[in-house]
Amino acid sequence: MIKLNNKTEEVLRQMYNILIENLFITYPDFLNNKDKHDNKENYNKWTNMIKNEKDYNIITYEEGNQVLGFLSYQPIENVLWICEVQIRREYKNKKIFKRMLKKFVSLNKKNKEVTIHINDANKISKEVFTHIGFKPVGKTVYKIEMTKLIEYIKDI
Repeated sequence: MIKLNNKTEEVLRQMYNILIENLFITYPDFLNNKDKHDNKENYNKWTNMIKNEKDYNIITYEEGNQVLGFLSYQPIENVLWICEVQIRREYKNKKIFKRMLKKFVSLNKKNKEVTIHINDANKISKEVFTHIGFKPVGKTVYKIEMTKLIEYIKDI
């Protein structure tokens, strides 16, 4: 894991590019207003949030100088939240997510459960996280016990 204050601008730019690419895959209608979603102002808001948000952590998966994926998380009011998971499209289904989850678990074992918010329209994320074992506890909030997450990543 690389703490955010050690992130170079290039790593942040690569992370943002993965985020934007996946945004347009998940929400293809956004392409109609591409400039509204992918612009310098949004990039600056996103990177400033990362740099300034208290206890915001990112795990990156990199090969060489290329970021292939990242997982961000943050404890909020004694609840451990996964904030974002993004993997470069051509590297999906290559166990990168599982490897990032393994690192995440190793850093957060003391927590009893993990929570995530999934946009109701994001069917892909719902499928992925329910496959892992996350259970809905509201319309857009899902939880999993840490022991179940440990069980999921045990073979990696």
